[in-house]
Amino acid sequence: MKQLGVVTLIFLALLFQGCAQTGGVDGKKVDVNKASRLYTDLGLGYMQQGEIERAMSKLKRALELKPDNANAHHYLAEAYRQLGDDELAEQHYQRAIKLAPKDAGALNNYGAFLCGQSRFEDAEKYFLKAAALPRYRTPERSYENIAMCAMRVKNTDKAKEYFRKALAILPNLPKSLYNMALLNYNSGEFLRARAFLQRLHDSRGMSDQAIKLGIKIETALGDTAAAARYRQLLEERAGSGKNEERPAGAQ
Repeated sequence: MKQLGVVTLIFLALLFQGCAQTGGVDGKKVDVNKASRLYTDLGLGYMQQGEIERAMSKLKRALELKPDNANAHHYLAEAYRQLGDDELAEQHYQRAIKLAPKDAGALNNYGAFLCGQSRFEDAEKYFLKAAALPRYRTPERSYENIAMCAMRVKNTDKAKEYFRKALAILPNLPKSLYNMALLNYNSGEFLRARAFLQRLHDSRGMSDQAIKLGIKIETALGDTAAAARYRQLLEERAGSGKNEERPAGAQ
């Protein structure tokens, strides 16, 4: 999503204040479609500034002008989600997707919303729709999202299946590599776990969380020397104050 700066927000606010007072700008009739788009941009800008209530008022105005504005429905769904109103959030997600069925952002966000409610099969359907879009440039992210959702509902087989799909597209995804190592460790497949963790180490480096998992894996494999190297790395990092960011979404 494109973020609006403070200056842009002020400009748009003044523009629409004038429109509300005169019914147009300099006595000219306002283009409803354009006005709805601008209200949508203004609402998104307020959301990104953390001003949810002001964002919602602009997004609702956008829909008053153009009820089939898919982006306004999408962003309003996000606003309702943030406020914890799941019923209205879902209504607007569904409306947005009906109006723009090839909007990968809306499909992914609706999938994430459904996952948050532990509705895995519903979430899977929308993530897969996003991944299947020919012009969607990052389908691996949708597969990762399904996999993380599967982990949330403790469906290990599905999680592994979709992490593999993500890694088949982009082999060095840190979240997928870490979680494949974790899942294989938890299922007792220690050699597989080691292989995925080694790929993470080679491609990006290790977070403290990943190093601790490495200690567990090597201990389970009986490789005391490798486990000791991981412990030493963890101690050196603690001594230097270095603490790498863990893989996003890692559990």
